[in-house]
Amino acid sequence: MKSSRPEPEVRSIVLKDDGTFPNDLRPLLLYLQASPDFRIVGAYPRGQRWDMCYGEAGERPRVDHNISAVPDPQIDPVQGSGGALPRLWRIP
Repeated sequence: MKSSRPEPEVRSIVLKDDGTFPNDLRPLLLYLQASPDFRIVGAYPRGQRWDMCYGEAGERPRVDHNISAVPDPQIDPVQGSGGALPRLWRIP
C-alpha cells in the first residue's frame, strides 16, 4: 500500500572543514520555519539516510532498533571539536 504522506523535501548542507555547520544555516532555517508546511529539520552524518517516522502503529520495534544503532557523535556540529554534544550524548 502506498503511503499518502508526501515525500519530504531534502536539502543538503555541507559542513565546514572543522565539522561545524556553515554560518549561513540560520537564515535558511528561519526561511524554512516560515513556510506553512514546515515540520522538521533532520541532520544526518555522511553515509546515513533519513528515516522519517510518524509515531504510527507498526513502526516499532524497527524504530527502537534504528535509534540504538546511531553511533555516538564524535564532534558537535555547532560548536566544533570542543563542543558539548559528545560529552552530553546519553542513551538511557
